Parts: sequence; C-alpha cells; structure tokens
Amino acid sequence: MDLVTAIKVELARKNMRMFQLADLLGLSRVSLSKKMNGHTEFTVGELYNLADTFGMSASGVSGQNVWHFSPSPNQAGTGQRYAAHAT
Repeated sequence: MDLVTAIKVELARKNMRMFQLADLLGLSRVSLSKKMNGHTEFTVGELYNLADTFGMSASGVSGQNVWHFSPSPNQAGTGQRYAAHAT
C-alpha cells in the first residue's frame, strides 16, 4: 500500500477529513493537496507528524529513502505496514 492510500485509509478509520489533517500537520489545504496528488513530496518531518497523528511509529532507511510506518503498540497485531518515499 502506498503512502497516499495509507493516509486515506487512516483518515476514513478516524472519520477525519483532509482539511482537518492539513490543520493538524500545520499545512495549508493546498499544500496537502499537492502532496496527496504527487506534485510535491512529504518531508521527513511531515512523515513523522503523520505517524504521530495516526498513532503509528515511523522508522527510516535513509540510504534507500524508504520509510515504513508500523502500528503503535496499541495497534499491534493488525499487520498493517505502510511504506513511503521520503525526501
């Protein structure tokens, strides 16, 4: 599952709208829209903020620029794992 799909899944799970996520991340709605549509990439800080917002942990492999989002301990056992390219 790619990052945008994972974000959409988590938004639905939390009954949250995109503008609410933009506010939580400190982004304008236009900036979040550009990131979700692939016109700009999420920064590493934004990836960590996403993980924190959704109650997940984030770990990165900087050499490959791949970030894995894993459920936090309270979500363990669901088998969810998301990957995203970091900038």
